[in-house]
Amino acid sequence: MYQIGNLANKWIMAYDERQHQEVQELVSPDFITDIYNESFPAGTYNLSTIVDFKATALTDTSLTVRIVQRVTAEDNYKIKVEKWKFTYSQNKISSVKVVPNSTKYLDRYTVFPGANFGI
Repeated sequence: MYQIGNLANKWIMAYDERQHQEVQELVSPDFITDIYNESFPAGTYNLSTIVDFKATALTDTSLTVRIVQRVTAEDNYKIKVEKWKFTYSQNKISSVKVVPNSTKYLDRYTVFPGANFGI
C-alpha cells in the first residue's frame, strides 16, 4: 500500500503543480490517461486546482482516489468531484483514468471549517 499510495500522491501533486517532468518520472512508457487530452496541462491552459483528495479503494494493482477540484471561472460550476483510478505495473503508474459515472459538480465544498471553495 505504501508504495502505491506514495506514487499516487506524488503524481497528484506533480500534476496539480503542472510539473510535467516529475509526472513523466512516475509513469511507465506505455502510460495512458483520460485526465488530460492531447497534451499535459501547463501554465494557464488548465486553471483547475486540486483542493482535496482521499484514497477510497485499494487492490494489489490499483488505487482509487476521490479528487476535488476548483475549476476555471469559464465553467458553469465551481467544484468538480470525481474518482481517479491509478493502476500500477512494475513500480510505475501505468494508467490514471476517471472512474465512469463518478463525476459530480458542486456549488460549494468545505475541506474543513473555514476552508471553503465555490459560491
